[in-house]
Amino acid sequence: MSVYTFSQITVTSSDFIGIGDVVLSSVDSTQLTSISPGSTGTNQSWDFSSLSEDYADTTLFTNPNWTPFGSNFPTSNLVMYDNMDDMYFYLEKSSTGLYGLGIAGVLIGTTPSILPFTPKKTLLEFPLNYLDSYTSVSTMIIRITGIIPNVDSMLINQNETVIHEVDAWGNVTIPLGTFNALRIYETTINIDSTWFLAMGNWSFIDATIDTTYSYAWYTNDNAAGFTLVQMDYEPSTGFVSYVSYLKATPTPTSISEQSNENSFNIYPNPASSKINFDMNNEENVYVDIYETTGKKVESRFLVNKNNSFDLSNYSEGIYFFNVREINGSIIQKGKFIVSR
Repeated sequence: MSVYTFSQITVTSSDFIGIGDVVLSSVDSTQLTSISPGSTGTNQSWDFSSLSEDYADTTLFTNPNWTPFGSNFPTSNLVMYDNMDDMYFYLEKSSTGLYGLGIAGVLIGTTPSILPFTPKKTLLEFPLNYLDSYTSVSTMIIRITGIIPNVDSMLINQNETVIHEVDAWGNVTIPLGTFNALRIYETTINIDSTWFLAMGNWSFIDATIDTTYSYAWYTNDNAAGFTLVQMDYEPSTGFVSYVSYLKATPTPTSISEQSNENSFNIYPNPASSKINFDMNNEENVYVDIYETTGKKVESRFLVNKNNSFDLSNYSEGIYFFNVREINGSIIQKGKFIVSR
């Protein structure tokens, strides 16, 4: 029988993952009727072991210099890339906190958008302790052109205020395991103002105010390094509508890119001199490798289950790959890092 001893903890910048780590998260948005964020205070115990997985999400943390928009955020030393949304979230990590500098990627159409936060957004303050509180206020301006008839531009001014309160500590259990944790209660107030530019004149359209509430659990356990659990919560109804939780220990090595029964493993990841594609159930397929800019680097027809790619002519950075059948159908996608 395992015996756990729990105590109040402090979370510092060294407890948060860094360049080269990949986070695997599970999302449960359906089986939530029995889920509750629990009470405030000390020595709490939260049991979320019954959470199920509707779908999984993979998030890569990498070097801003290896990404297509890194030069637009010169103080960034960490970037989060989510391939589901194909967006880059530029971060600044220091001993005093984790800050959001902005996002970049293609929001609408094919033209990339570079959207800084002014001022930078405080995501976490370090060191983080029970009863700490802090507020972040930032603005992001989105300008969209060429999508509305007779309108030259649409401008959306997003003003966000987030109130963070470390309101509890204790132990939290998820399918991955049980951890000492601090819980943060977040109140987010978004005010979006919309303007149209037509015939040389700006016209105010409307403003909307939206307030949301969420909880997040953090630990100083090196087996995690990321948010253990995050849930959206409605205080008026007591209903939890969404939960994301850590599926596996973040790791920079031996990462498997999997999507279905025909999946295969790539390793090592990150790689320096070569990368191996081990096919489980597939032969006679093409592998296409792309830079983050979309430029194709290499395409190879694979006839064996075990294949090795030479990376000596690859620059450091993130690369994406598609596995496709002879008829052109893509059966799997993934990514890897070249780091030396």
